[in-house]
Amino acid sequence: WLLAPPLPLYVLLHLAMVWLVRSFYFHAGVLSALVDLGLTGFGLAGAVWAAVHTGSLFLSLWCFFLIQALFVGIPTPIGTRRTPSGQPQIADDRFQHAQRAAEAAVRTLSSIH
Repeated sequence: WLLAPPLPLYVLLHLAMVWLVRSFYFHAGVLSALVDLGLTGFGLAGAVWAAVHTGSLFLSLWCFFLIQALFVGIPTPIGTRRTPSGQPQIADDRFQHAQRAAEAAVRTLSSIH
């Protein structure tokens, strides 16, 4: 059972992993992660609807990924901002400050020699 789960369970496990990865890497708050979970469920429902009405695997995948493309429109919580790469960043992030200071020190050291 663990090596070959049934297809619906296999699909749900993969969707859960996609949601978890996006939640950990792109969302700074619980509300945004829950909205993303709803979007993932809505994408699955759209894919099932397309598969039932058309019988086409291509159209069901198309509908799923088309709905998943709305993921970029999920708002970030108040107090966060997005970096140029699109990831949320907390306004007073000490790690980012330390990284910028280290990069400035390396630039200073490399410009001397």
